[in-house]
Amino acid sequence: MSFRWPPILVILLIFLLPVAAAHVPIIEGGGDELNDATVVEKPTKSWAIYTHYEAGQVDYYRLNMKQGEIIFLMLMVPATEGERGFAPDLALMGPGLEDNGTLPEQVQRADGGAIVRNGEIPPEPTYEPFSPSVFYEIIELSISAPSDGDYYVAIYNDNGGDYSLAVGKEESFTITEWLTIPIALLRVYQWEGQEWWAIALPGVMAFLIGLMVMISDSRKRQQRPDLLWLIVVASGLLMISSGVVTGYQMINKLFQIGAFEPAALLTMIFAAIPILLGAAALRMAHRFPRQPSSGANLRRRMFLLAIGLLGLLTWSGWLLGPVLAILAAALPQRWLDHPIRR
Repeated sequence: MSFRWPPILVILLIFLLPVAAAHVPIIEGGGDELNDATVVEKPTKSWAIYTHYEAGQVDYYRLNMKQGEIIFLMLMVPATEGERGFAPDLALMGPGLEDNGTLPEQVQRADGGAIVRNGEIPPEPTYEPFSPSVFYEIIELSISAPSDGDYYVAIYNDNGGDYSLAVGKEESFTITEWLTIPIALLRVYQWEGQEWWAIALPGVMAFLIGLMVMISDSRKRQQRPDLLWLIVVASGLLMISSGVVTGYQMINKLFQIGAFEPAALLTMIFAAIPILLGAAALRMAHRFPRQPSSGANLRRRMFLLAIGLLGLLTWSGWLLGPVLAILAAALPQRWLDHPIRR
């Protein structure tokens, strides 16, 4: 038994590795008081904070900066919020800053100067291919920190709504951050105003249809599925489902803006890779021999391990799909040979 990687999959993976950079998503709000400001750890690192804002309140964030480090801030709102005119304002306060703009009375002033920026809805929204998402960039501020110390960001508006605050430009990820990004993105879709059922439906439908096809195929071949078959099929279907959700979100966002964005080509890659990985796993499950030789068994395990590791690298299968593939590659054969009752 031999397995070959589709050439297009190899090409896509090679293309993906150097460009896979994005903000690390955080689902968290700002502090209600200056002294209780939400601390942004490593503020030069690229973060994206997603939160809901209550009308009339002030959200505070604290950034500890060294002199000369770049303070980068970008305030964004979902397309739905921007279309109804929600555009909160932003103030940056801290040591060495020169006053620029008028700080409103409801904002607690920190030591040092204050730079005030009023939110404005731009003519066109921005398509972000990694999420994928559509939003309006209403404020962007980038300056060099004039001295060491704590800098405070205040977000405020008379109306309530959802906003995202991007902080920092250094795009880097810990292993945990990278692995959990697909799960965090599901919450980002909810932040955009989507219901949970609408987010999950395309993936659930893809999983159930794929499962029915695989069961029907097994019955036609009069093959009694075992635990290994079940684990590999579940792994493949989870990865395919995650790619379907990404593709659905891309189509949904393109319909929102009413035009095709060239950046969507990158989203297509992010959607295609999980689908191809999942299809490779299902193809393997379809071709399982009933009594594999030791050599074929080893090749199968190595192939499943490769699928699992590539799945983790490419945000496929919401973490569970790749883990199942790795599990199928690692578990003793005697544990996997148990037939499943129909």
